Amino acid sequence: MTSILFLGVSGQIGGAFITAFREKYLDIPVTFYLRSTELDSVLHDLGNTTIIHGTFDQLDEIERLASSHPFVFNFAASMNVPVTEAIIRGVRTRKVQTGATSVVYHLSGAGNFVDNSKSGDYIPTNHRFDDANPDDVRTVSAANLPNGPCDELLFAAASTGEAKVYFVCPGGTYGHSHRHVGRSVGSASAFAPGRWVDYMTQNTEALGFGAYVGSGTSVFGVVHVDDIVSLAMLVYQKILDTVDSYKPEDVYHYWYNGVSSEEPSKKIAAAFAKLQARRGKITSPETKSVAYEDAGFTARYIAGNMLIECNNSISLGWRPQGPDLYTTLEQLE
Repeated sequence: MTSILFLGVSGQIGGAFITAFREKYLDIPVTFYLRSTELDSVLHDLGNTTIIHGTFDQLDEIERLASSHPFVFNFAASMNVPVTEAIIRGVRTRKVQTGATSVVYHLSGAGNFVDNSKSGDYIPTNHRFDDANPDDVRTVSAANLPNGPCDELLFAAASTGEAKVYFVCPGGTYGHSHRHVGRSVGSASAFAPGRWVDYMTQNTEALGFGAYVGSGTSVFGVVHVDDIVSLAMLVYQKILDTVDSYKPEDVYHYWYNGVSSEEPSKKIAAAFAKLQARRGKITSPETKSVAYEDAGFTARYIAGNMLIECNNSISLGWRPQGPDLYTTLEQLE
């Protein structure tokens, strides 16, 4: 019987995904691994639920759980190499014990593809990273920060036949979904605007203004959380359609980018400055062009360009429909 180990159900994407998933797949047993007990009641209400409490420091426990489930959904730890290694050890053990190859469904991140320019200017490229081009996907490595080190480990596991791996790779994800499983119990995580938005608001507050570099024409790819949930559901259907015929080389065909728009850094800076001024975190919605070295801890994402294609995702029928970044930020409290 298929069963799923799920990491990340309290998160921005995972908490919304599980609601959509349970509406369609009622009978699949799911084991949730999470630290807090806050969501226990609503997760049990989903049915066919097991809850294990623990932290990402408990690598032996993660390995044990991965070894006992044919599907592992990691929607929580795209940059956590020890957790990824524990999952791989677990699926390796399961294969030795049962002869069956587990599926690892992994949430990566398109920060991998920022071009590392420090100019803040739009720099076109002759070749965008295309998720539908296996040769492009093969170039993803530990050098593609911040998620590449985990991605590289998973490519290696798939290429040696130890796991059947599928990736969803979101851009800067904004918004909190009305479908988040934690909303009914008032979970703070259900109303959090997401890691990228948190980084940008913290950086704006620390600097005291909205920062951009150079001309501020560099672009960053963004996407609404509900659009990533819809993509993740489409990819799960792809998993069901292809898992029985999966060959090690296929991993390079199962990478799915999720970006709905490319936004100029100067416009992003103005939006976050306006938000933080409205919240009283900074004195005015001022924006400034600064040197790369003065742009704070999000400088790489402010100054560089993310130029990628989502053709593999589009081939599944993915069509982003969520509200745009600026409308969403205006609605945040």
